[in-house]
Amino acid sequence: MAATMNWVCDFLTGVNELVAIIIGWLLGLVSTAGAWLVGTIVKRSRFEKTVKVELNEVRVKVASFVFLVSSKRGGIDKETVGWCLNQLKKCPGTDECKRIIDNLTLISESEEEHLDQSNRNTASTLTDLPALAMPRVYLPFLSSNADSIALVCENKRAALVQILSHIEVLNGKIDDMTFWDRLTFDPGNNSNYTTAIQNSEMSKDAILAACKRIANLIDQI
Repeated sequence: MAATMNWVCDFLTGVNELVAIIIGWLLGLVSTAGAWLVGTIVKRSRFEKTVKVELNEVRVKVASFVFLVSSKRGGIDKETVGWCLNQLKKCPGTDECKRIIDNLTLISESEEEHLDQSNRNTASTLTDLPALAMPRVYLPFLSSNADSIALVCENKRAALVQILSHIEVLNGKIDDMTFWDRLTFDPGNNSNYTTAIQNSEMSKDAILAACKRIANLIDQI
């Protein structure tokens, strides 16, 4: 009887040790997974925060491009001004940004005849320039941390990938526009003047479309 009781005690002790080992192993897994999850959440939060700052800078640039290209064509209307204002108001206000918003607000509130005159004056001024100077757009943080895009939710992930793609398209069209604009001011290019003008205008159309598409994608982040 005593031998039997000793065996039962030994068995129960063995079971308790086994359970303790299993519980300890599970807790180790949970602890590792928990640490990984917390680390991932922190990394994603920091990534999204930095990306949003960078994308806000891009939003200001594309709004400026839309206004500049439209002004070059003498085609600034209240709809375009309203779109630009809407984009700028979504960005954290800097003094420069607030100044631009104030100026655009004055334009949006002006009478149509004043807006038409402003278009003529601006278009005339920009026409005298050798070319419409627009810098390329860069996303250094997002581009160098493209692998971190996988951390965000599916919708944001798709939007970020598309933003990178459309930025490339935009930069290509900016280069095209600069090239064709310069040809229109080449005295020896009279025979190709019409072609240069047409290609420049097509590039401007593509720039406007890309800018608005990028702004819409930024709204999804």
